[in-house]
Amino acid sequence: MADCQTIDVSDIAGVGSSQLSEPLADECEANTWGRLYPLHDAYSKVDLIEDEYTFGRDEESTVCIHEQQNGCEVPNWQALSKVHFMIFREQPKSGKDQDSSEDSRKYGVFLYDKSSNGTFVNGAKIGKNKTCLLKDNSEISLSLRKNVSWVYKEKQRSSDYPDIPKEFLCRYDIGKTLGKGACGEVRICFEKETGNRSAVKLIEMKKFDKDEKIYKSAMLEVNMINTP
Repeated sequence: MADCQTIDVSDIAGVGSSQLSEPLADECEANTWGRLYPLHDAYSKVDLIEDEYTFGRDEESTVCIHEQQNGCEVPNWQALSKVHFMIFREQPKSGKDQDSSEDSRKYGVFLYDKSSNGTFVNGAKIGKNKTCLLKDNSEISLSLRKNVSWVYKEKQRSSDYPDIPKEFLCRYDIGKTLGKGACGEVRICFEKETGNRSAVKLIEMKKFDKDEKIYKSAMLEVNMINTP
């Protein structure tokens, strides 16, 4: 996994929702129930809109994996199967009469392993013709445990992060925690349009009123990030 870049938020900070022409977080997600974000430069972002996707070397796969992609060699490409794995979603039996346009979280999202050499979710091998439930932030590896290729992100809603500006959530999906400190925590995040990885620091503003040292430390970090 390549190093994360910090986010330049100069074009977001201080911008009110009335000044933005693009929709806010929930509206941005209207046609997408999840995404796969690349954790290796050879792979690209996949917007999940249909109910089923296949991945593999076969040209007929929904996502065909070529030996060379994005100017990089795909790790262990020869070990990938023509159809290596499938991702699909389905409603529980009790909810199949519900409108499919309703909350995508009423669906279960699954990975079905069709490979000979293995598909891994969070380091655990699934096994050929076996199925695994995909949860938010599940990492998918192909053929070898170390070959982490994508991370699955379920549909993000502004209500998941009520203290984060909707303008930010409309542009980025927030992922797992990378570290914590006195001022808050650092998380990986992904730009929805490009799939690019960044790191964002979430700061609890209420702590500033209680500890001047925390405030100075946070401002020092901000100044370091904004310095060319």
